[in-house]
Amino acid sequence: MCGRYSLTIPGEALAEIFGVNKIEFFPRYNIAPGQDIPVISCIN
Repeated sequence: MCGRYSLTIPGEALAEIFGVNKIEFFPRYNIAPGQDIPVISCIN
């Protein structure tokens, strides 16, 4: 098993859910290990 997954929500929806200004991201249906993906970090 290679650990592939998908992230199908649009970037605008991710930005709204997490309350950030902008996420430049397009839905991807076959994300492989080692590929870049959006990360949202919460630091208090």
